[in-house]
Amino acid sequence: MNHKPLLIIAAILTVSCQDAVPLYKQADAPIEKRVEDLLSRMTLEEKILQMNQVTLGTNLNQNNIGGEPVEPVLGSYITYTATDPTEINQMQKRAMEETRLGIPVLFGFDAIHGFRTVYPIPLAQSCSWNPELVEKACSISARESRLSGIPWILPGTEGGADVPKVMAKTHIRLPSSVRHRSGAIRAMI
Repeated sequence: MNHKPLLIIAAILTVSCQDAVPLYKQADAPIEKRVEDLLSRMTLEEKILQMNQVTLGTNLNQNNIGGEPVEPVLGSYITYTATDPTEINQMQKRAMEETRLGIPVLFGFDAIHGFRTVYPIPLAQSCSWNPELVEKACSISARESRLSGIPWILPGTEGGADVPKVMAKTHIRLPSSVRHRSGAIRAMI
C-alpha cells in the first residue's frame, strides 16, 4: 500500500495548522523570533501596560492601597492576599484566555520574612553568619511561593553596607539553585 499521499496530506495539515498559531505562541520557534513577533502585534497601550505593576490586596503600608478589581492586562502584580493557587490560576487563566494576545501575568510576593513560614529579615539572618541556614530559609520560601502559584518573590536583600556581603551573596546565589529544584524564580531589587 502506498502511504505517500497520506504523508503529503499530513504534512500540508501540519503546516496549515502552524500558520493558524501565531509565531509567538509556538514553543519550538526561536525565542528572539517569538519576541519580535509578539512585540510587532502589540499596540503601544499594551506595551505600556506590560511594563506596569500593581499591588493586589492590602497590607499595613498605607501606600499599598490595593483591593480594586483586577483586570488581567498588566505585566505583573505584587500580591498580599492572593496566595491561594486556585485564585492565582483563575487570574492567570483570564489573562491567557480573555485578553487579545493571551500574555501570561507575572505574580510576585514580598517575602522579606518568608512566604508561609516566617523568618527574620535578611539583616537579622546575616547576624547568624550561617549562609547555609539562610539559603535553606530562602529555598523554603521559594518552594512555598511556587506551590501557591507565585513564581517570583522579593527577598528584601539590598546587599548594602549594612548586610554582610557573604549573606547577601547567599540571597543572590539562590535563584539558579532554587529554579532547578522547585521551579521558583527569585528576583533582587
